[in-house]
Amino acid sequence: MFGTAAFLLPLVLLLLVEFALSAAGVAEDRRKVFIPVNESGSHLALNPAYVERYFSDFRPGVPFTPFAHEKADSTYRVVTLGGSTTAGFPYRFYNGFPGRLGVLLQAAMPDRHVEVVNLSMSAVTSYTVLDLGRAVLSHDPDVFVVYAGHNEFYGAFGVATTESALANLPWLKRLILRLRKTVLFTLAEGLFQDDRRQPGPSDRTLMARVVREADIPEGGEVFRAGIEQYRQNMSRLLHAAREAGVPVVLGTLVDNLSGQAPLSGGPHADSLFAVGQALLGNGEVDAARDAFSRARDADGLRFRAPGALNQWIVSQTEATVVDLRPVFDAASATGIPGYDLFTDHLHPSARGYGLMAEAFARSVAPEPRIALEPDFGLDDLDRSHADLLLARLLGDYPFVRNPDPDSVLANQRAPVVAALRRGGIDSLAAMIVTGRTQFQTAQSEATALLLAAGDSLSALRSARSLVSWQPLNRELVFRWLRTGLENPALDHETLRLAVLAASRWPDAFSLGGLGVVLLRQGRLDEAEWALGQAEAISPEDPSVLFNTARLLVLSGDTLSAQQYFARYQAVVQN
Repeated sequence: MFGTAAFLLPLVLLLLVEFALSAAGVAEDRRKVFIPVNESGSHLALNPAYVERYFSDFRPGVPFTPFAHEKADSTYRVVTLGGSTTAGFPYRFYNGFPGRLGVLLQAAMPDRHVEVVNLSMSAVTSYTVLDLGRAVLSHDPDVFVVYAGHNEFYGAFGVATTESALANLPWLKRLILRLRKTVLFTLAEGLFQDDRRQPGPSDRTLMARVVREADIPEGGEVFRAGIEQYRQNMSRLLHAAREAGVPVVLGTLVDNLSGQAPLSGGPHADSLFAVGQALLGNGEVDAARDAFSRARDADGLRFRAPGALNQWIVSQTEATVVDLRPVFDAASATGIPGYDLFTDHLHPSARGYGLMAEAFARSVAPEPRIALEPDFGLDDLDRSHADLLLARLLGDYPFVRNPDPDSVLANQRAPVVAALRRGGIDSLAAMIVTGRTQFQTAQSEATALLLAAGDSLSALRSARSLVSWQPLNRELVFRWLRTGLENPALDHETLRLAVLAASRWPDAFSLGGLGVVLLRQGRLDEAEWALGQAEAISPEDPSVLFNTARLLVLSGDTLSAQQYFARYQAVVQN
């Protein structure tokens, strides 16, 4: 009895200290998963300080996608989970597939407030996906959309990364993440880690810094450990979501099959890749795809997920599986995706992200009420910034084998210097990369530059991106919607802005504006719905009455049109 008490006493004391520190709010800023983004606390967002727990020597960037603290009945909340592809790299979060998915869902359900909460970031593994997935369940998501798996070897807590010195024991890594939610563990780790974190850009890319094991043979112990940790963590996520009644949509993993040679340079993998090129050149697409896939799986430098992960994904019965592989094959010029749909070894181009968004939307959303044409474009600032990020990425290891650090640094600085010299939006992008300005500030300046140059269409697209940095700014959204409504030539962009405004702030102006754009495009049925919704909110709104009269004229109902026009005249005369 005495021995048991002696053993339990220190544990009890630790628990009491933990409880007291927690009650006092010690280290609360680092332990909270979500924090308020405004003074009223009406909206929350992922806490950048919280996600530091996944890394040892840098602070990851996180998408800014706030959501309402109190979820309204009309809200449809989608949570996306994954790594850098789900975060949108090399583009900003609003140009990745979750941002584009949000636009499609808003058009599909314009009578609901759609929130896409993107909890993704670069270089995270299934441990982070599981941790954040569990954390957000208490905030009533309607669905999870998960695209993850490329980082299981070199991401945070990966089996072969410098980012985690832990043994490859999934239970131990999950335990560490749970302990990091306690005050005592957080304080203890903070003593050793704070001075190692790098708040600014490093001279070397993250890919160049995280590799501990550069040769992981297919089927070997480390290889099997990576597959097993993914299987365990994702199974736990599916179980937790099922218990909470949240459906999960899983996407199969795609990568640059035909354009990216094996990164390790191993003779077997290189030989298979060469075979794939020859077969593709002869028009033997299926055989070439098999050879390219085997070359990727034989590549010992595992920055791309092996096919074994897709085998597990497609076998799941507790989730809706969206197979992206045939989607990319069908869109590729050769039938096997390469640099026509990817920017590097695995991050899609803007068109590739658009394809992903459309594929996920077909599984998540009902038949769209407002049809949108495919949109694979980018605003000018994000395009220029992405070019600089890609030049930096592709100029270092592993894309350059055995790189000389001085040469790498010089090659990375050259595009930035050239962009600064060109001035304009390219200069703004270079200033972001060098840390001399924030993206949101540069986006505002880019919009002003385009407007001053008379490029109204590009300015409106840039403004739509600016709105993504200030998603709660109703005045900003409505100001740019008014600008778009003044010029029918901008309707392609204005339609998306109107759909967004109607989803977030459904009033006579936003719904009426949506009706105006649809009316100008000759989409009478959709315009009738939007104007009907606007009239229900504000029956005497003169703009709504006037445009409803126009709609009825175009529909051939001149008698009803006269009645609406009479109502319009009565309102404006009073």
